[in-house]
Amino acid sequence: MRREALPGPCRVLVVDASPVARAVLNKVLLASFRVPVETTEMGDLSTVTPKDDRWHLMLVDIDHDTDVTCDQWARLAVPSWRVATTLYDDEERLMTALGSGAHGYLLKQDPIERQVEMLQRIVQGSPDVTPAMARGLAGMVEHSHPDADLTRDALGAIGRGANLREVARELGRPISEIEALIIDAYRRARSRRSR
Repeated sequence: MRREALPGPCRVLVVDASPVARAVLNKVLLASFRVPVETTEMGDLSTVTPKDDRWHLMLVDIDHDTDVTCDQWARLAVPSWRVATTLYDDEERLMTALGSGAHGYLLKQDPIERQVEMLQRIVQGSPDVTPAMARGLAGMVEHSHPDADLTRDALGAIGRGANLREVARELGRPISEIEALIIDAYRRARSRRSR
């Protein structure tokens, strides 16, 4: 499902034990959207109930106890957008977040401008895929998928560090086709893992 914009004012929950990380994420939020942003900050998800629907967007740190955090997160009925935040671009951690319902992720070590770009892409329905995520997604492409080989080849190239332009050139396909294959693989994996 593609959503073009967040409602204004946008209510956001930022969950991170570090006040410094929460301050940086607030800067990212303010730079990302044209609508007013109302932020609630917490150190963990322990006080959020499964039917709590106050937020349009959640940014949740998955670094301290990934499995427990993602398990708590998966039980929440809402909000519309869930974004994992992490210091680590590691396949297992990112795939766990995807399985808990994450629409995308931000790498905290990236510059604020890059995090803003990534968050905007997530909300527009086309999240970025890092090499670690590409490797995880490549392993989930079903053999019955009509473009399985091409999708695996594209994800494999990204997993080795290639960018979209390089992948398109290597595979002899337009960039838009490669991007569509990757977004489709991401969405299929997300829906399959969150069942």
